[in-house]
Amino acid sequence: MISDTDIFRALRTFLVGSVLPAGDEVLQGQQNRVAQPAPAAKHYVIMSAASRTFLSSSYRAYRRDDDETDISRSTSVTIQLDFYGPESSDRAQRFATLFRDDYGYQRMAPTGVTPLYCDDGSQMPLTN
Repeated sequence: MISDTDIFRALRTFLVGSVLPAGDEVLQGQQNRVAQPAPAAKHYVIMSAASRTFLSSSYRAYRRDDDETDISRSTSVTIQLDFYGPESSDRAQRFATLFRDDYGYQRMAPTGVTPLYCDDGSQMPLTN
């Protein structure tokens, strides 16, 4: 089973290793008492879980060697990425381009997390 922690770790590794220049920060959002980075961090990304959708019925696999049963099902997890900083639009576009490409799939596949979709970025007002 892949946990939310596994998903955020895989996505952060992809962002840091393939998309963002050195020095950009990547944080998980919607956690208590986690402030936005200090002004010294010109660019940063905040990852937030948005939804979870089941894609199939449950699947049972019986193991004869220990008489146990594994039950699982495919799930789509939607993660929202918020890019901040003067070049945030460029970074969001770079992410979408690489994530939609086979390059993104190949980089993510070893983690067990595979990309399904990626929407285009959009400029949104920042409200606190």
